Amino acid sequence: MNIFLKIFIFLIIAIVITVSGFFVYQIKIVKPEQNRPQYASVYSITKLNSLYETQAGSKIILHFQNTEKAHSLTPQYELVDLPEQSQTKITFHNIGEVNTNFLYNDVLTTNNPLIEELSYQKTGKDFLMIIKRKGALLPSQVVSSNQEITIVFPLGTENYPQFSDFTPAPDSVVFPANQEISLTTALQNPFKEAFLFLNGRPVAFSVTSTLSTSTQNQSAFFYKIFFYEKLKKDEFYKIRIVVLDEKNQGTAVTWEFGSQLPQQRGVLGSDRFQYLGWWGQINTNQTRVRKEPSTKSEIIGELSTINKVKVLDEVSGENVEGISHWYKIDGGKYAGGYVFSEAVTPLPQPQAPTDFIIPKEVQPNEYWIDVSITKEIFTLFKYNKPVFVTYVSTGRIGSETVTGTFRIHYKLIKK
Repeated sequence: MNIFLKIFIFLIIAIVITVSGFFVYQIKIVKPEQNRPQYASVYSITKLNSLYETQAGSKIILHFQNTEKAHSLTPQYELVDLPEQSQTKITFHNIGEVNTNFLYNDVLTTNNPLIEELSYQKTGKDFLMIIKRKGALLPSQVVSSNQEITIVFPLGTENYPQFSDFTPAPDSVVFPANQEISLTTALQNPFKEAFLFLNGRPVAFSVTSTLSTSTQNQSAFFYKIFFYEKLKKDEFYKIRIVVLDEKNQGTAVTWEFGSQLPQQRGVLGSDRFQYLGWWGQINTNQTRVRKEPSTKSEIIGELSTINKVKVLDEVSGENVEGISHWYKIDGGKYAGGYVFSEAVTPLPQPQAPTDFIIPKEVQPNEYWIDVSITKEIFTLFKYNKPVFVTYVSTGRIGSETVTGTFRIHYKLIKK
């Protein structure tokens, strides 16, 4: 065979072997990449962080660790927002180990104004997180980066429903009776619907439009949302409400209060009118004072649980749920008005002091007044005999009542 032909054949064989080796080498590198799955069969949740940014909103950040190589470093998930329940639910798939200790400690102890509560459940390899939200209910967002998934709850704007006038007031204590529970919502768009829950159960309620205002740039619609509940003694109540406007812009809010009897209750005897009436504590917020003892009578004012009243007379009026007792009160600016008897709890009645000292300037049969600053009790004596006792409000800090013994120089009658 010609030497040149042998050389040519040798070169062809060498080229074929080299090229074949190159492709084999390439295949060895590429083939594992092509066979790598999109998602790992198991992911573990190693850490959870929570933070609030004034410009971005609230965030929940989950860190994942996959047990095998996969194209995605985070698992598959499905997210759904439920504005009528003020909830966001997100389900992660192929989840193995979960560090459960962080879920409550790191999130709920963080000052996070858009997240109220976080709960979870693991069923097989599915891990469901339920986030109860508060504030504006904008659609949540999910951002995936490396081994983290961040759930973002954006901030709302002033166009979202706003709330005020909570009754009973947050963190207050009210009397166990049939109480009106209400709040006012201000909307930039007309009201669409609301969802209200008392201690987790849905409650039927009423909505009334109270006031609407309009300016050149925007309008405002005000609605009162209310219902009545017979509160039980020593119970704790949590109200949760979601309001949506016609543009489906929603806001969620919660507030809490307790129900119990006043710390002291007075027992009224047959002599309760010896000092022209007896004292009671208003036990229901927004207690209406009426011109006559009837719910149909004109409303002349309202009292709250911070108010004491003196009952001047006990009368029979309109029957309300089997009770027809009404009280005529001396309530300051509402003097002479009537309140329903169930709204007043008797107080321990003021008692005249027994350890008094008659001022040396006082003559027999002369009248004089003793004022106790510590007990805030006013007593009118005729020498050594009390003839009138009542509660009074003494001076506040900064303008304290001056102590001492003084002569009355003149008196004024205020009508």
